Amino acid sequence: MDDTFLICEKYESAQKLLSKYYQICEKLRIKVNKNKTFIIPINKYFKYCKWVYYLNSNGKIKCIPHKDTIYRQRKKLKKMIKKKINSKEIINTRKSFIAYLTLGNSFKYIDYLYKTEQNT
Repeated sequence: MDDTFLICEKYESAQKLLSKYYQICEKLRIKVNKNKTFIIPINKYFKYCKWVYYLNSNGKIKCIPHKDTIYRQRKKLKKMIKKKINSKEIINTRKSFIAYLTLGNSFKYIDYLYKTEQNT
């Protein structure tokens, strides 16, 4: 994985940490694309590995699956049902995706996925 996120409380400490990160990468001969490197405030969301992260009103970082991920999975399940794929495969695919969703704060998406499946 070549993506890195550094989370700090203050902008100044993020700048210091980023410069130290550049130094370490230079010693290890890892190329960092500085055009793609930036510091953003945590009160704005950011996407990473098909998850969306943002700061909740109570101060906790919340991660939810990106809407495209949910869309793709629902489409995949609908295709499997339409093609009359073995029900065990469909159940395994659904369980696998639910396990993926439990990595973040996405219980409402699990319910949404289940309701969609029942409607087909």
